[in-house]
Amino acid sequence: MRRLGVTAACLAVALAEVKLSAVSAAPSSIPPKTHGLSNLGALYDDLAQHGRLESPTTSVSNSGVNLARRAQAAYAQGLYPKAEIFYGQARAEIEEHNRSESGYVAWVVNDLAVVKEDLGKYAEAEELYTQTRNFQEKLSSPLLPVTYANLASLYEQTGRWRDARELYEQALKYPGQADL
Repeated sequence: MRRLGVTAACLAVALAEVKLSAVSAAPSSIPPKTHGLSNLGALYDDLAQHGRLESPTTSVSNSGVNLARRAQAAYAQGLYPKAEIFYGQARAEIEEHNRSESGYVAWVVNDLAVVKEDLGKYAEAEELYTQTRNFQEKLSSPLLPVTYANLASLYEQTGRWRDARELYEQALKYPGQADL
């Protein structure tokens, strides 16, 4: 769904520094999200084609992939509650058939977290981003900076500037991959 490149992450770190100096600012002064929709599924497909990840279409049930694509379509139309349902179903389907072994699960969980965040379900979103991060860290996933940036964005939205800055800085440690 969303991703940050190195330039955006640098700007986010600078923004976090400014916000750290103004921690007393009211929550209403938080700027709106600047992240757009990006397709992590397509990134997974592209990386699979280049031998960096397993192909989701060969390792994941077709029904799970189709549900994830329906969720993407619902999200793109602003139908966040429907997207939440479809991503939840996609996750269950993929985990049932793959026992959470596929990197594609991380994509679905990340996108479910984005939807939860957009619905204002911040605690659930944080838990899902954390699950994605832990899974990607185990796999040394090239998409780990994306997850760091997404979790940092959540922290930024909830006023956790220091935590956001730390994660943006972690994302910047992957300069060759943060521009995916």
